Amino acid sequence: MLCCQDPLATMLFVEGIRDLIFFKNLVPLSERCNASVLPVDEIDIPATVLGGSRGRLLWLADHLGAEAELLGRVLYLVDADLDRFMPRTHRDDIILTDLSDFESYVLNDCSLSHIALIFGIGDEDGAARLLEALIRICKPLKGIRAASQRASLNLPVNRTLGEKRRERLSRYLQGSGFTCDVDIEKLVGACHSNAQSDVSARAQFATAQQSLDGISLSDVHWAQGKDLIGALAAVLKIPFEEASRHITGSIFACAGSIQSMPAMQRIDSFLRA
Repeated sequence: MLCCQDPLATMLFVEGIRDLIFFKNLVPLSERCNASVLPVDEIDIPATVLGGSRGRLLWLADHLGAEAELLGRVLYLVDADLDRFMPRTHRDDIILTDLSDFESYVLNDCSLSHIALIFGIGDEDGAARLLEALIRICKPLKGIRAASQRASLNLPVNRTLGEKRRERLSRYLQGSGFTCDVDIEKLVGACHSNAQSDVSARAQFATAQQSLDGISLSDVHWAQGKDLIGALAAVLKIPFEEASRHITGSIFACAGSIQSMPAMQRIDSFLRA
């Protein structure tokens, strides 16, 4: 590994190639000293490690954490996912994304205005309207995920919604376009049915769901990944894949706005040091 061979080198490990490209735009190679960005998929990690790229990255952080010569020279950028809802804590060299994940960085005025302009949502509050519509769909989905985790049930939310979230999400939506919201009772029932939950599990979930009322996170923390893509697809009535491209494109277009967020500021300073 480069940072082990060169005593001056530093390394930021990220979850995927998209993160690598983003930071190449945010901090060009010409503006770095000895810093590199490396996706975890390029590291040889046992196939038994679960949790996708996030799980592999956390495994790597745990595996390398005891190596004293790497202290201060290695950082790991990990999707926050549900960690702020549990809560979970991590070492200082493990940086959680400012919001849930990469896609969530679209939830800023610049990025949403960029999408609103493309789709002719031309009024002055277009970005605010888009944010409100996305949160109305995403927040209950995140609530189901968080309650499931807090109750240690691991309800199959992803399997229930399916991979192409607009197509499957439409089963659980009421209204159309900017007026969409989620039929929470129907979706929770489908998740329990797919999990074959008994009466006790359903009661545990309901208790965990009520406990979420005590979480004081702003609305932008209640959206994530494919839920957010599916929500944008539903609101704008476009294919899931197109919604994904617009989210990524608007994040890259507004990198300057995202750069001011705490996690991004820390990484920016680290890569330029």
